[in-house]
Amino acid sequence: MAGERILVIDDSKQVISFLAQQVLPTLGYAPLIATTGRKGLEVAARESPDLILLDLNLPDMSGLDLLRNLNQQGGQIPVILMTAYGSEQVAVEAFRLGVRDYLTKPFEAQEVIDAIERALAEPRLRQDRSQLSEELRRANQALQRQVQQIITLSNIGRTITATLDVNQVLEQVMDAAIFLCRAEEATVWLLDEKTKMLMLVAEKGQQQESFVFSRLPMADSLAGEAIRTRRPLQRVAAHDRPPIKIKTGYLVQSVLYLPMMLRDRGIGVLAVAYRTQPHVFTEWEQFLLSTLADYAAIAVENARLYQQTDKALSQRLRELTALNDVARTVNASLDLDRILQHVIEVVQEMFDVESASVWLMDSDRKRLLFAISADVTAAMLYPMELPVGQGIVGYVAQHAQPALSNDVRGDPRFYGQVDVLTGFETRSILAVPLVARQQVIGVIELVNRRSGPFTQDD
Repeated sequence: MAGERILVIDDSKQVISFLAQQVLPTLGYAPLIATTGRKGLEVAARESPDLILLDLNLPDMSGLDLLRNLNQQGGQIPVILMTAYGSEQVAVEAFRLGVRDYLTKPFEAQEVIDAIERALAEPRLRQDRSQLSEELRRANQALQRQVQQIITLSNIGRTITATLDVNQVLEQVMDAAIFLCRAEEATVWLLDEKTKMLMLVAEKGQQQESFVFSRLPMADSLAGEAIRTRRPLQRVAAHDRPPIKIKTGYLVQSVLYLPMMLRDRGIGVLAVAYRTQPHVFTEWEQFLLSTLADYAAIAVENARLYQQTDKALSQRLRELTALNDVARTVNASLDLDRILQHVIEVVQEMFDVESASVWLMDSDRKRLLFAISADVTAAMLYPMELPVGQGIVGYVAQHAQPALSNDVRGDPRFYGQVDVLTGFETRSILAVPLVARQQVIGVIELVNRRSGPFTQDD
């Protein structure tokens, strides 16, 4: 391994020139020089060389004394002892003091090379072992974090897919996203199918004023591109370039968009971002966040379906309650006007309409007579008549089937004279026949639903 620093401590200019200028640089070692024992100790303490080539006889102290000083300082620098004359006793003492090898002057370059390689073999092995231990420690830490992330992701997946509150789902998703990649911000955008805009529905981590916008165009945004390609989309600002512009007033250093896919249909985007410093999202982080986005898509859809079902069940319960109320009134009274008035009031409240009225079939079955209404304006029609077949009400009486129109101005069946008489503006109509003994005896008409268009369920 080239590049180690070797300290030569010798007062011989010839030896220093041979080692420091010829042998060591040629092999890629970095030489350090000291010509006295005191200077050698100073350099050793300051530079911590990888190896010392030490002369036995120095002007101010012996090499053995220098070894003793090194040992007292607690140093573990390997030493090769060099001497022009030696004895067995000196060699024994030198090895006792920790010398790794022993060179007798004069020596050849190859002898020095071999001695250096032998002396550095153990430190190199120790360094390699230390590096491997450090790499193993880091790998274990990374593995432990990945295991913890998987456990966390699994727990979150179970939790959010069992949660039926959309707001709670989104809150948990953002917390998890920030934890999994240590992001500074997390946002969730859901797609509005009608407008093709991505609507900001949840945010976490940024200052309150960070988001000066609440929608992104599907066709011209990075978030929209992630949905279209069905793949994570990452952008990282270069160190010498300006931040990434998400939209005017919102700049980030790094951003990752994860499409929220549901049966090959994109319903939104989970986004995580760094605003203060760039961060390259690893493949592992993208995998974790993509899985989280999939969980989020399922959870959001489950919550939506539950809320829709719950709303539908509540509406159905109200309808059944109202129908039972009407049935009790019918069974408890023989007063037709009272029954019709109660029916109209219940229907008007149930369907949230501006007007509701009843038309009854005349005895000759050619005309419909205005009978009753829950609206004062519509009551002005009394005693108006309509020929069977005229207007939407007449159409229903003629064909004995319901009819609805959410745009009466474009419906050829609509009879506008009623609006002329009352000054009322009809926009939508739902009319159903009243049938008794397989004969139409009248029509119930609902006008202008406030809470939305009429539907077939109505």
